[in-house]
Amino acid sequence: PRRAGASGDADVMAEARVLRDKARHLRDNIGFIARGLQSRVDYAVGTGVVRKWGGRHAERLDALWRAWVRQADADGVRSLDALEAAAVHAMDVDGGVLLRLRARLPEDGLAVPLQLQLIEVDWIDETRTQPSRPGNVVINGYEYDMLGRWVGAWLWDQHPGSGGVGGQPVSMQSRLVPASVLIPLDNVTRPGQRRGLSRLAPLINTVRDLHLLKDAELARRNLESRIGVIASGDPQALDGGIKANGSPVSLGDLPSGGVLQLPGGL
Repeated sequence: PRRAGASGDADVMAEARVLRDKARHLRDNIGFIARGLQSRVDYAVGTGVVRKWGGRHAERLDALWRAWVRQADADGVRSLDALEAAAVHAMDVDGGVLLRLRARLPEDGLAVPLQLQLIEVDWIDETRTQPSRPGNVVINGYEYDMLGRWVGAWLWDQHPGSGGVGGQPVSMQSRLVPASVLIPLDNVTRPGQRRGLSRLAPLINTVRDLHLLKDAELARRNLESRIGVIASGDPQALDGGIKANGSPVSLGDLPSGGVLQLPGGL
């Protein structure tokens, strides 16, 4: 963002999507970026945040917890520890992520009738920035009441980038999901900023330049390995002369793009 005096929300509205796309490209295509992101997740989450229960029900709570962490993912793919790691990773790359609380029925057979669903920020209808119900306002897909309290998020019925995967019809209808069932995790850096920007934002230009430099260096090395130069003429014109056994001496390296002046008579 390069708009002097703009609010945090204005910066997010103008730049979040572009920065998010570029950050995902770096993560998916630049090895040291992917490794750095994973190292940060390993440092922040590791194998999972450790909980310790106290009081007279500690033993029962601990048993329930161990059972529930394996059932916590509403998609049935990750454990709770893996959800934590995925959430931190998504926040770093995308600037934020949503966790949706999914209440379940007792007959679903869960140790605790609650599951958690990670939602990419792509699900947020960022086109909604307008007045809403009396006294409310929607900014970047988040709705707030007249006191500035978060009311909820406007989420698409399906991922807008799915393109009808699996033969499902594409639905571009968004609905308000109340804040009572949502937990946001955002990389916010300014007071009053509600949604975050990618942690990779300051690195995008630098990484691009480093990547171009690496490609140029590889091309230079590849070119040098294909070029051989044989010089002939008066050996006395060489500064080092020739060796006593008559073997040739090295003229040195041929720099890529360099202009060389050879000794007279050579």
